[in-house]
Amino acid sequence: MIVIEGLRVVYRDVISVLHGVSVTLEDGQITTLLGANGAGKTTLLRTLSGVLRIYDGDVLEGSVKIEGQEVTRINPVKIARKFGIVYIVEERTVFPQLNVMENLKCAASSRRDKDVARDMDRVLALFPALKTRLHGKSGYMSGGEQQMLSIGNALMTKPKTMLLDEPSLGLAPILVREMFKILIRINEEEGIAMFLVEQNATAAMKVAHKGYVMENGRVVLEGTREELESNEDIREFYLGSGGEGKEKDYRQSKRYKRRKRWLG
Repeated sequence: MIVIEGLRVVYRDVISVLHGVSVTLEDGQITTLLGANGAGKTTLLRTLSGVLRIYDGDVLEGSVKIEGQEVTRINPVKIARKFGIVYIVEERTVFPQLNVMENLKCAASSRRDKDVARDMDRVLALFPALKTRLHGKSGYMSGGEQQMLSIGNALMTKPKTMLLDEPSLGLAPILVREMFKILIRINEEEGIAMFLVEQNATAAMKVAHKGYVMENGRVVLEGTREELESNEDIREFYLGSGGEGKEKDYRQSKRYKRRKRWLG
């Protein structure tokens, strides 16, 4: 279990981004984090994975605990190795000058077990499209193929928890559907927990066990998938299906920002 409590984060000592964020990630579950651009979602992932300082960020208050151990300011390499945390960034983590097989081998370079070849076969079974690109440089692959390889690289580290930042970004709808089906399969068959940051709320809610909504650096709503899907504001402003079928215009959306029923 990962427990984040009262997290306050700033960049360059002056830009305040997170304001007392608290989130709990259960083992073996998919948790989604919804919110608009600038809400602080990526900053939360950076803090959890330990790479915040690389971006000139700092934790002013609060804590991050993994399996009961404080890791708020621990080196990201130690967090990854000790707790099996892997962070799949928005930019897609592939080695562009290497082919698919070389990427997967590099991702598993720190392992000393005998299951590397088996796990490579597993990745290729999950992502059949990669089989046709085994020997071409990954930098020339399509965005969808690079995202598949990025997740494949993460799987080669034998993670316990995957942090995914906008995995559907820039992908065609048919690829998005396929991607999320594979994420469900990975979660169900291998028990890997996932913290999924997404703006595609409809796709994210279909795979999540529970979720959080962030606005302006604060968690404003949390609940199970069923609770969020039944919430009027979530349906209206994230899933696009609320308001009893009435069309919404820009002025109505502006009023939502002032209304904020969920803060009541």
